[in-house]
Amino acid sequence: MAFPVGNQLAKGNIPWNKGVKTGLAPWLGKKRGPSPLIQPDIHKVCPTCSKQFTVRPTARKQVVCSLKCRKVSRVGPDNVNWKGGITSENKKERVKFRQQMQKRIFERDRYKCVLCNEKGGYLSVDHIKPWSKYPKLRFEESNLRTLCRPCHYEVTFGKEMVAGTKWGHGLTKENKS
Repeated sequence: MAFPVGNQLAKGNIPWNKGVKTGLAPWLGKKRGPSPLIQPDIHKVCPTCSKQFTVRPTARKQVVCSLKCRKVSRVGPDNVNWKGGITSENKKERVKFRQQMQKRIFERDRYKCVLCNEKGGYLSVDHIKPWSKYPKLRFEESNLRTLCRPCHYEVTFGKEMVAGTKWGHGLTKENKS
């Protein structure tokens, strides 16, 4: 049996693309119906300025008509994601605590754990009398202290932190898993 040499075919064989222009596949150039992946443009009304605008289906989720309207509608009831002010009072208190007190307590304790004197690392502010049981002492500096993660774990749970345990604030989703 003789094998083809180079671009030659064995005598009597017909190439698969006979009759098609060189370099084109036979299925190209055929007319088909509309692609199911192509969707028509969507028309929306901007909640900020009430102007009608077009959203292309290939674009990201667009809620307002322009960057100008996006900047205007960021906070409060004007925001497109506003759900009527459903943030709990506890959440508001915790955010307020972290903004006002955390840095102040770290600076007071010179960024050291008050139990083991470890400097830097993963520090957190600990309430000596618990946040949930003593709401009046939440922002009292005498009730607050700086602890490293292992010491805070030991104070909270009454046992030593096992190596590899992921616990505390400031962990991303990747760190927790």
